[in-house]
Amino acid sequence: MSSAFDGTSLLTDKPQTLKGKLAVITGCTRGIGLEITYTLASLGCQILGTYSNSSSSASTTLSSILSGHTKYVGVCADIRTPSSSIAAIVSALDTSFPKQQPVDIVVNNAAVATLSPLRSLDAQDLLDSLTGNTIFPALLLQALLPRLATDGGARIINISSEGSHLGRANTTAYSASKAALESMTRTWAKELGQEYGGLTVNALALGMVKTDLYWKLPEHRREFWEEKLKETPVEGRVGCTQDVAGVVEFLVGEGSRWVSGQVIAVGGGNLMIV
Repeated sequence: MSSAFDGTSLLTDKPQTLKGKLAVITGCTRGIGLEITYTLASLGCQILGTYSNSSSSASTTLSSILSGHTKYVGVCADIRTPSSSIAAIVSALDTSFPKQQPVDIVVNNAAVATLSPLRSLDAQDLLDSLTGNTIFPALLLQALLPRLATDGGARIINISSEGSHLGRANTTAYSASKAALESMTRTWAKELGQEYGGLTVNALALGMVKTDLYWKLPEHRREFWEEKLKETPVEGRVGCTQDVAGVVEFLVGEGSRWVSGQVIAVGGGNLMIV
C-alpha cells in the first residue's frame, strides 16, 4: 500500500460521520499525520493542524486539497517551544472557529525523533525529546481543556512507539519520552473521563511504518526491517500510514466509546501488550 495522495479520495461518498466536529492534529502535513488528516477530513471533520517551518508549502497544498470539502486551518508550531507554539494554536482556534464550537478530537502526532547512542547523547537531545514528545502534548491538552467537547465524548489520541516497550539501541531520549506519554495517557483517561462526558484517551504504540524517516534509513537498515517483520503474525510486512489512520478512525468513532486508557500496539503483532 502507498501513502501517496492526490486529494481525489475525498470526493468519494464516505459517510460524513464527523460532520461538524473539529480536530486539532499536530504534525499534519507529512507521513502519518497527513494520512490521519486526510482520513478525518474525508469523514467531514474540520481540521486545525500544525506544521513545522520546513513544511509551510505542504500546508498550503493541503489547504488547497481540502478547500471545498472541509475547513482547514494551518498553524506553524515548533513542539520544542511549547509556550509560543501553543499560544499560536489557541489564537488560531479562537479567531478561525466560533467560540461555541468545541474541540472534539486531539491527535498528538508531531514528535522529536532523537536517535543517538548513550555515549554521545547530550543534555539538549534529552531536553528536546522530553519537551516535544512529553511536555508539549501535556501543555497543549491543558490549553484546550476549556474548548473540549463535554457532551459528545471528546477523543484524545497520542501517537507513541513500540520502541518504548521493546528496548531498542540508540533510542534513550525518544523511547523515554514516549513511555512518559503513554503514562500520561492513562492518567488523563482517569482524570478527565467523567468530567468531560465520555471523553476517551488512548495511545498507539506504532511499529515500523513507511514514512519519510523510514526512507531516510540506510538501505541495509530497511532491508533488516523488511526481513525481520516477515516474522510478524499479520501479513509480515512494514506498515503503511493507512494502517495507522484506520485505527485512529476507529478510535474517534462511536464504536470506541468504551475504550480508554489503552496503549494499542499497531504493528502487525510485532509487539503484544498485555
